[in-house]
Amino acid sequence: MYWDEDRTVNSHYYVDNKGGYGTWIPGPDGEGQYAVPTFMNYDNNGNATTTTGSYGEAIARRYAPIGQGLMLKRTGNGSGTATGSSTATFKNEHRVYVQEGATSVFRNPENNNRSLTRFHVIFDDYSHYRDMVLNYHPRTTLGFDRGGDAPHPMDGGQKEAYFTIQNDGNGQGQKNLVIQSVPFDMNMSIPIAFKMQQQGRVRIKAAEELNVPYHRVLLLDTQDNMRYPIMGESSSIGNGITAQLTLPAGTYENRFFIVFEDVPEEDPEDPGHPDTRTVADDFDFVQDNRAKKLEVSNPEMYKVDEVNIYDMSGKLVYYAYGLGSASRYSFPTYNFADGVYMVRLLTENDGVVSYKMSVMNR
Repeated sequence: MYWDEDRTVNSHYYVDNKGGYGTWIPGPDGEGQYAVPTFMNYDNNGNATTTTGSYGEAIARRYAPIGQGLMLKRTGNGSGTATGSSTATFKNEHRVYVQEGATSVFRNPENNNRSLTRFHVIFDDYSHYRDMVLNYHPRTTLGFDRGGDAPHPMDGGQKEAYFTIQNDGNGQGQKNLVIQSVPFDMNMSIPIAFKMQQQGRVRIKAAEELNVPYHRVLLLDTQDNMRYPIMGESSSIGNGITAQLTLPAGTYENRFFIVFEDVPEEDPEDPGHPDTRTVADDFDFVQDNRAKKLEVSNPEMYKVDEVNIYDMSGKLVYYAYGLGSASRYSFPTYNFADGVYMVRLLTENDGVVSYKMSVMNR
């Protein structure tokens, strides 16, 4: 786990600090996978209290930057007692110079065989979200795979989402995960749990789908056997509408599952969707390469729920949630590689606006 924090806060006191733990694994192929942290407020004892509405940087974590704090955990002997050496040795040969921003945001672009789904579980009116990843790889298991599965930081405050497995490999029972690697099977079901200290709304979207082996992914509620499609921005079904439900306070384990479909199904049209062409006509996009930012004009003051930016391979490179109603928005593009990108903007009534922009930072 990597600690990340709001760098505008110049204090070491818990009550002043805002941050959280991101999670990195080397992955089945050794190229790495990262789930960004949800930033939290803390009390005097260092306990997470409420969410800040901000998140850590979505950057590759294969190489830890200078001064980065990290956590090491010893393995157990099956009874909960740690075993092995209590000394961790770092050598100078472990150091390597890699320029910041030289690695991919979420994956190595040279490896086109990776298969994954990145989920964003969004709580309430975009108060905060949890970044979670399912990797699909034949050399993994449904139990705990060291280097392929990542323990969940469980620091989401009043509302949290996590994968669960019943065998952690050390005989210690259930383990909560934020990244899970599985040998894909179309008939498999992956448990996903929710912990709610207060009643609230939960939305699940596929923020990134890379070489996925299914037609679509769904959320199964075993209580009533309902299946809710989990849509991604690249989906042609429902204009990006995704699974959402309202849950009373409580812990929901062994009720909800991620499941898959391989046969296309004809979805009925939803007459409740707004005319997205009209919505799109009311937005204006300008990519200012000199200032290295994207400017979006919203003169009709639509409430903007999401902005997602993808490169032309379909990789998500930037996202922002819960932007509210404003006449103008600005998004940084200074760290983008030169190229063409697709911008997808979603309004509160599921109006979708698309824009193709060219970035030249040289």
